[in-house]
Amino acid sequence: MAPAFGGHVRELRHAGRQLLAAGRVRTPEIAATEDFVASGMGGLDDCLPSIAPLADYWGRPVPSHGELWYRPAEVVASGPSEAVLVMRGRHAPYVLRRAYRLQGDRLSVRYELEHRGETPLALVWAAHPLLAPSPGARLVGLPEGRWRVESAWRAEVAPSISLADWDALPARAYVKLFAPWECGRPVTLVHPVWGVFLSVSMGDAPVRPHLGLWLNRGGFPAGAPLEHLAIEPTFGSADDLPSAQADGSCLVVAPGRTATWSVDYTLGTLDGDRFPGPPQDG
Repeated sequence: MAPAFGGHVRELRHAGRQLLAAGRVRTPEIAATEDFVASGMGGLDDCLPSIAPLADYWGRPVPSHGELWYRPAEVVASGPSEAVLVMRGRHAPYVLRRAYRLQGDRLSVRYELEHRGETPLALVWAAHPLLAPSPGARLVGLPEGRWRVESAWRAEVAPSISLADWDALPARAYVKLFAPWECGRPVTLVHPVWGVFLSVSMGDAPVRPHLGLWLNRGGFPAGAPLEHLAIEPTFGSADDLPSAQADGSCLVVAPGRTATWSVDYTLGTLDGDRFPGPPQDG
């Protein structure tokens, strides 16, 4: 982890495989630009209070991917298998506490967001794990509801592509989508060639979560395209807060209240082509 950059997680390894996409090692100079693309497009971060930039949030602008990743977090507890980080809102009067715990092959992150203001606090939050693809990789357990396309390059292919099969995605294209999700229903990235998997799930949440899905097969960023994907638990049906407010999918915290939720990342070794979990019908 890198507490100096908001708790950025650089590596999640299992059986010798790095499951996060590798990005540039962040430096104070990169962070000072508030440019998420320049930060390396890899690792695990949290986006708050929006994924898309905001021109005005409580009187100040918010950069792309939020205000956490380029600022230092206070480490209030740490050990061989845990770390507790605290950050205070730069714009709005909130305090975010994240407790990371390793339990066997599972990384659990528990969130507590305390609102210390006098008017309701609206926000979009998303966990943002940029994951490495592999030949034959597939996604299992995707939501069965209607997906909304947030953005795409070669958008004409978005409605017809197979989201579950990495090799079936068009080259030099990307797409970002959202769908309503359920707590306790994991989405799993399976790597048959590597023999490993990574499952992402949410625990109890104050509002119904959505799943953001980012699939990028060399379509982004322009000039230096990458290949990676992201399974993003989120409060919000869109990257930008105004859209999520309009349909009521964002998180709203009342004055003096604390919202809590959790995300689990479970890593494991495939048994043939199978992994532990719910029926593999996704």
